[in-house]
Amino acid sequence: MLVLFCEIDSPKASVPEGEAHVYSCPIVGADAFLSLLTEEERVRAARFRVERMREQFIVARGQLRRLLAHYLGLKPGEIPLLYEENGKPYLPAEFELHFNLSHADGLALFVVCRSLVGIDVERARAIRDAENLVSRFFSKREGVEFQALHPDERPSAFLRAWTRKEAVLKATGRGVLSLDTCEVTFAEHEPAQVRCLDGDHSAGSDWELVTWEPALGYLAALAVRKMINDK
Repeated sequence: MLVLFCEIDSPKASVPEGEAHVYSCPIVGADAFLSLLTEEERVRAARFRVERMREQFIVARGQLRRLLAHYLGLKPGEIPLLYEENGKPYLPAEFELHFNLSHADGLALFVVCRSLVGIDVERARAIRDAENLVSRFFSKREGVEFQALHPDERPSAFLRAWTRKEAVLKATGRGVLSLDTCEVTFAEHEPAQVRCLDGDHSAGSDWELVTWEPALGYLAALAVRKMINDK
């Protein structure tokens, strides 16, 4: 799988099999994107009482529609977004196009490809209750490995694990309550890999997992289901 980091202001017109196109943008200038939303989305945006949350929704959804419009040859407001029970947006199967988005503290990431895909971004920071989250949402083996790390290594290791797990689970349409069903590598010296998914220790061969810093002070992860000819 070839991962291409593309410019948000000049999106690609198409994505071939075997490629994943990743975009990033700051969450600013909501007024410029409001007209790209459907009436239902504008009503939803108006329900946010916190301005920061409202701007985040408008920019992320507007940029998403703008990107998908380039790939589908439609107007942004014509993109037929559907929603899974957990709220994840997706396209009807006939378009044969998958996408995902994530945002955190002023930065939004998007990915478009022909295979199942998930993306997650977090601001790099020390998580106050990391120990508790590890015990609740990580597998037993991951918990042991996390505790074996030097305390100075744990904050960055936690974020690597969290974003990688989130990316895989978002690709499969699940949420944080399933984090313990997905095992990933997270030590600094280890390559990004899925080690186990739903008890299947061979699942790593099905997934491409990438970690990078999309902007100063942020950490992101991308999970893409490999095509048959990629294996």
